[in-house]
Amino acid sequence: MWGLFLLAFVASCILLFLPGFFVYRGLGFSRIASVACAPLAALIICSIITTVLWKAGVCCSWWILLLIAAFVGFVFYLAGVRLPLFSLRAAYAKLNEPSGLTQSSLERFASSAICPILYVSIAGVAYYLIFVLNVDDASSFVQYYDNMHHIGSIQSFLLSGNWSSFGTTSYPQALGDGISPTSSPSGFYPSAWHCVAAFAASLTGCSVSVAENASIAVFVVIVFPLGMYLLLNEVFADKPLVTFFGAIIVPAFAFYPWRLMTFGPLFPNIASMSLIPGAAYLFLRMTEGGVARPQRALRVVAFMLALGSMAFSQPNTVFTLGLFLAPYLIAMVSGTASDKCGGRVVARLVAGAITALLIVLLWLACYRLPFLQSVIQYSWPSYTSLSQALGDIVNTRYLYHPQQLALSLAIAVGVIAAIIDRRRFWLVVSYALAGAIYVVVACTDGELRHVLAGFWYTDPNRIIAFVVIFAMPLAAWGLMSLANGFAAIARFIIPRIWGKVRLGSAILSACALAVMVLFTIVNYWPNYLITGQADSENAFDVAGLYMQDAFKDSNNAYFDCDERDFVHEVQNLVNQDNGIANNPNDGSASAYGLSGANVLYRFYDEAGSSSELESSAVVRTALNEVATRENVKQAARELNLQYVLLLKRDSSDGTGFYRLCYDEEQWCGIDGINDDTPGFEVVLAEGDMRLYRITAVEG
Repeated sequence: MWGLFLLAFVASCILLFLPGFFVYRGLGFSRIASVACAPLAALIICSIITTVLWKAGVCCSWWILLLIAAFVGFVFYLAGVRLPLFSLRAAYAKLNEPSGLTQSSLERFASSAICPILYVSIAGVAYYLIFVLNVDDASSFVQYYDNMHHIGSIQSFLLSGNWSSFGTTSYPQALGDGISPTSSPSGFYPSAWHCVAAFAASLTGCSVSVAENASIAVFVVIVFPLGMYLLLNEVFADKPLVTFFGAIIVPAFAFYPWRLMTFGPLFPNIASMSLIPGAAYLFLRMTEGGVARPQRALRVVAFMLALGSMAFSQPNTVFTLGLFLAPYLIAMVSGTASDKCGGRVVARLVAGAITALLIVLLWLACYRLPFLQSVIQYSWPSYTSLSQALGDIVNTRYLYHPQQLALSLAIAVGVIAAIIDRRRFWLVVSYALAGAIYVVVACTDGELRHVLAGFWYTDPNRIIAFVVIFAMPLAAWGLMSLANGFAAIARFIIPRIWGKVRLGSAILSACALAVMVLFTIVNYWPNYLITGQADSENAFDVAGLYMQDAFKDSNNAYFDCDERDFVHEVQNLVNQDNGIANNPNDGSASAYGLSGANVLYRFYDEAGSSSELESSAVVRTALNEVATRENVKQAARELNLQYVLLLKRDSSDGTGFYRLCYDEEQWCGIDGINDDTPGFEVVLAEGDMRLYRITAVEG
């Protein structure tokens, strides 16, 4: 199974990096930057291609998508090579210009093309330790609410040939002669990541769950680390050790991305948030001074591609990026105004104030957009006090994860360094803004939390995720500052002990390695929860336990291996066009997404929804009376139902049913069917699992 996972991983890499690499080479980026930014172009290109194919009525497949996307990439590349406006030689200098200063060996390493490999390698080790070792196999999947949509969408892509974010549905048959319990089974949903997963499944023939896990692994192990490498290398061009320490900081937080893999799961958010560092890098390059107009035009195109990819992955990430870059933009505009006015402080203040006001007005305008109201007005309840929320930020103790004191120290030192070096103080402001939004969400209720956090459903999980991302540059800077501090102490003490010794730059490399090793040990060593007693827990052990709870069949048994095998047998007996009534809470909500079984209910919460069809409500509550009630028989025919699927009944410990949405009265018409119910015939039986044919609707 892990072999298929690796194949799907490689397939995802091909789609994400091949077309985008040539696009950014054509726009003038270095090879390293083009690789790191490639997904920022690939996702929007694929989203546009799949939408055009959908509108043209052409079924998408892996080879069609790859062929067209690669062609688009080559067009950009050839334009960049041959046209003066897009000249590779004129557009950009190399990613890392020699500084002309004496550098330590680690600083030279951080400025080399090998450093990105370190980022990916460490992230890969973290993924192996936290995910691979804590799941049953590569096909393990989360059976919670959100994932029913994810696996259903991927399966629908494969079955229908519509891979577009428009017309997204888990009921593709409903667009023809199939079944659907609701009146609006399709609509817009940002599905750029789903497209990558479908591509991997289509190319390799792996299961939907394997493709889901492998495609997300690419974002966690490659896309996000490389993007953070680019960002740190740009922001700290004169401090290459910050880039070096970034390699160990990226996977050092136990919350992101691991929490989003087990809560929801929020896979589209993981994919879209992985694009933030690379997009921020493009914005910094786009707005830097001393750039000719043709070059600026190229950088605008590069950044707009990134925004499009983020919008088609998860639109709220555009607001996350805006939150991160707003302080930088204010500082840049105010600095430029001051320079043009001879360094006058008044010009700096006025320009900064106007820019800040425009950003606030734009934020409020977006807050009022009608099509965003269902997201903005969604409310998660507050859950803690003001003091505890502030303590969570200071101690990096997020939600149910233990604090990480080594990270807290690194961030604090980074904040101090940014205050001293005011050129990059905007990083502190971005982090403070994110922290303030978290505090408001965690401990208050009312309209303010919707104004500030409504774009993220007022969900603390999503908000903490970008708090963590914003903290990473500061943490890396903090470790570099500690290394510099230890090196300065060593340069002061060693000559006084051993006399005149030529330390050179080697002492900085030695101190940096020592800090890196010490941080790694302490960060993964047991930490202490501040709960009134010394409860020692390792943050990554907790992350691993959450992973086990979400992915392992022994802990997550709504749709276990026996039930999956039974559904596979059902697939061999039932024609794909025949509808199957089911109670999704017994685990069969996953039957469509994993196996393509044409079950009626593919989500846990469709019962009683505002868009539910009347015929669906009749089936749920009275299908067991189909032999005697004409309206029930008519409802079953309207929904094209010929079979009923019943999986294992609720176990004694209550783990067999998804009980968050389960109400027995809503499903009595299906739960009430047994071998003696008139109008039904047993087709397949195993234990208490059954497949019935609805004989009452025949003829």
